[in-house]
Amino acid sequence: MGCGQSAISKLIGDFEHSTPMLVMPFTQFKEQGRIMRSVKKWREEALKKGWLVEFKRGEVAEFQGPHGGNGGKISKVAIFISHTWWDRDFKDPWIKDHYDVGAPDFQTGEKKDLKFRVICKGVEELIEKKFLFAQNVMIWVDWQSISQDDKEEKLKGVKSLIHYAAMCDYMLVPTEDMFEERGVATDPYRIRDYGKRAWCRIEYFVFSLLAEMQAREDEENPVQLYTILLFHPEIQRYVIQQYPKVQLGANVMPHGGALSNPDDMALIKALEDKIVDVYGHIIVEKMCKAAAKAKKGKEGPLVVDLSFKMLRPQHVDSLINACNKYKVDELYLQGNQLGRDGEFELVSRGLWRPR
Repeated sequence: MGCGQSAISKLIGDFEHSTPMLVMPFTQFKEQGRIMRSVKKWREEALKKGWLVEFKRGEVAEFQGPHGGNGGKISKVAIFISHTWWDRDFKDPWIKDHYDVGAPDFQTGEKKDLKFRVICKGVEELIEKKFLFAQNVMIWVDWQSISQDDKEEKLKGVKSLIHYAAMCDYMLVPTEDMFEERGVATDPYRIRDYGKRAWCRIEYFVFSLLAEMQAREDEENPVQLYTILLFHPEIQRYVIQQYPKVQLGANVMPHGGALSNPDDMALIKALEDKIVDVYGHIIVEKMCKAAAKAKKGKEGPLVVDLSFKMLRPQHVDSLINACNKYKVDELYLQGNQLGRDGEFELVSRGLWRPR
């Protein structure tokens, strides 16, 4: 295992994981007809009947062949549903915590359970697109995967959110947006309501950067992050739109997003800083190496575009080492935060010319 992979493994291991990651088989999710709220009575029944199961990455399961026989074994696939509350006016009379208001899906009216239906359509599209086996697809969605009526267990689940996201193979963002809406398909922070929430940002932020760090050299679109968009309203046809990379400027970082509970800000910022630190050291090596490989046998200077990679002063040495190792001639560094000393060092070495 290389030093980069070791750093990634340590990073994932450092994310808090204080309560098991509970997922639901997609077949069961569809059958229940809505997103369930994890309360004691339902949770106990769900665990007993196997509606909720603990997810362990790499775990294999048998799948049925075309005629009902044993088709072999294949790894279970986990999908993280990243979303914001759609029914923010909903009030449960049994809940007294003034921060614990709203519901993830519409609870009444003509839009009741709309998000559930959107999620099912999106997962079905993903299964078809990625040739997945539906019976081995597992769904993680907070309202039913984290205890909602035990305050201590709920807090453990919230603090373990990022570990859960790191364990998943795919991330889906359900929306009410139309496919043709401008901006939605270019950056997840542009998704209406969702993109301005700090917890939503940190979920796709961590998931995306981990995927980019772990990508194979020949992998063009390593980030398996998708939004679910309405394509044809008359026939309720939905499509999934991939975000192959997430580039974040300083004004749309997770800690700048909105929070229902202001006390969560310190946790968001700590998670953000932790992954940015590891990401910067790994990504400069990966991108300089990839650029050198692509240029092999071609004339002209070796230029590497590292714009909007959240590089900070602690990454300058790694950046210089990678440039020396792969004989980089020039860098594009727009939108980073390298600090005055870091920028001066790169300019003095002729690697960067501020524009």
